[in-house]
Formats: sequence, C-alpha cells, structure tokens
Amino acid sequence: MGGQFRYNSFIIGKDSSAQQLNVAWGIDFGPDAAFHFVRTGHTDLYIQAFAGFAYLKLANTNLAYQGIFTAGGLTYGLELGARFYIGNHIGILLNIAYSGYDYPNGTATGGGSSENLRLFFTGSTYGTGLCYRW
Repeated sequence: MGGQFRYNSFIIGKDSSAQQLNVAWGIDFGPDAAFHFVRTGHTDLYIQAFAGFAYLKLANTNLAYQGIFTAGGLTYGLELGARFYIGNHIGILLNIAYSGYDYPNGTATGGGSSENLRLFFTGSTYGTGLCYRW
C-alpha cells in the first residue's frame, strides 16, 4: 500500500503564425496498492492498481482567441511493471499500464462565454526509465 503524486506536463507546439502560448498540465494523486510476485535482490516484477483525484488545465492564449479548459475528476489505472537492478540501488524500470480519466464537470471559457463539458479518456502507456531503491 502506498500513494502516488504525479505532475504531468504535455508538449504542445507553439503556433508560429501568431503570438500564442499553449499550456497543458495535470495533477494526479491518491492511494495505490501493489503485489510483487517476483522479488529478488536484482529483480522486482509487480502489478499495481491506482485510483484517485485528477485535475487538468488546457489553455490557448492566442491573441485572436483565448480559451481555457479546467476540470477536476477521477483517475484510475492498472500497471504491470518490472525493475531490474544493476547494483544495490540503481535499476532500470519497464512498465505497461492502462489508465482512465473522467472529468464530469469541466469548464471551457473563452470569447466571453463559458460552457460545461465532460471529458473521458482511456488508454495504455508504455514506459522505461531509471529507478532508485533506498
């Protein structure tokens, strides 16, 4: 058992034809639980479940049209992962995950008006990286 806090920053290209700044970021936090079915000195194979709160902000600050979408909602996920430790502390992480986000009460503002929207996202992610064991 444990918890997660994630800050996600998304890459969005700048429009070269106008003065514009695109912003997209989100925060996820909540409890998680993992089951380690292989755990040796140099290998850790696990399955992990996560559920919690998510916040999303998307903004387009084009001079001709400025729009902002903000929403809070729920997130959940299931991850299958492997950590292979090269030494006692440093390792390589591989994972595959399925995640979902449900934003039932999002607000889109721009052009002097405001509209309530619901967004629902699901999908899989694949990752690799470095990890550190205390």
